[in-house]
Amino acid sequence: MDKYLIKSIIPFYVSSHGFGHITRVLALVAEILKHSNHDIYIVSGLKQIDFAQIYLKEYDHRLIYKIIQTDIGLVNKENSLAVDTDRLQNELLKFVSSWKFIVNSERNFLSTKNVKFIVSDISPIG
Repeated sequence: MDKYLIKSIIPFYVSSHGFGHITRVLALVAEILKHSNHDIYIVSGLKQIDFAQIYLKEYDHRLIYKIIQTDIGLVNKENSLAVDTDRLQNELLKFVSSWKFIVNSERNFLSTKNVKFIVSDISPIG
């Protein structure tokens, strides 16, 4: 009977700013993969996905990845630690304006899956 059950998936939406968020999430994902039969769907930025693919290589057959900007992070002035508020505001407006399309696309994709629950690591998209 079990072979007829649809496998469940757990989506993870992870900040695409830096590597701290993805590193913490990957430790959790590895434990889930070790101790369950759930597949995992990871959505994050290109560099984070590249890192995840290396870290989780042994579970590749149970993973789906999607590259999306999930966070804008902090926008600093060039060669400075000072925040560039004008650029930050512009990046934030562009990012927020993309949500409707991205969320609809993700909803459509996930509606075809047996989603167990959704985990979001600070990304509003999840």
